[in-house]
Amino acid sequence: MFDQDSAPPAHAASGPPAELAGSVAFAEPTRVIAIILRVRRWRLLRLLATCLVLGSPGLFDNVISLRIGTAFFGFGAIVFGVLLLPGAAWLRLEPAGFTVCHLFRKRFTPWSDVSEFGVVMAGRNELVGYDSRSAAENSPRRAALSRSLSGYNSALPDTYGPRAAQLAALLNEVLRRVHRATGPESAVTERRALTGSRT
Repeated sequence: MFDQDSAPPAHAASGPPAELAGSVAFAEPTRVIAIILRVRRWRLLRLLATCLVLGSPGLFDNVISLRIGTAFFGFGAIVFGVLLLPGAAWLRLEPAGFTVCHLFRKRFTPWSDVSEFGVVMAGRNELVGYDSRSAAENSPRRAALSRSLSGYNSALPDTYGPRAAQLAALLNEVLRRVHRATGPESAVTERRALTGSRT
């Protein structure tokens, strides 16, 4: 589930939630060790199997429903099948920021672009949401709509193993350490820019 680019030194400080402390380590209070969090393959296998079963032609009683059902569940099976391929989906945390890879498409976000992370609901699933300054600048309407619905203008596509609350706590801890390294004024400035607050 978790891969570390290098083993932490003996004096590594604790920082992530207790549930993740054995898998993720921080070398110093203001330094982040690069780590990669990968998607849960068993969950993708379960979703792929569900799409294959529900897309079976024998479950539809007419041609129209057959075409719609086959197209819908067939598309889902393709997506989940691709996500099972090595390197198709992961989250990399590093000192400069984090990179999200989904369906082989990568997007890098610097820590300075984010104010905080939190839990959001996507249907019945919990994901990690966050406020991104670049998202607010590049797609203001979409960002505003997302923020009105969930409280954040962006979200990670997966939780990569831990619960959403655990991952959000880990990311906030990394963010806190980065802000500590760059100074408290920088953190306050970024939060005001992302939320539109003047206080």
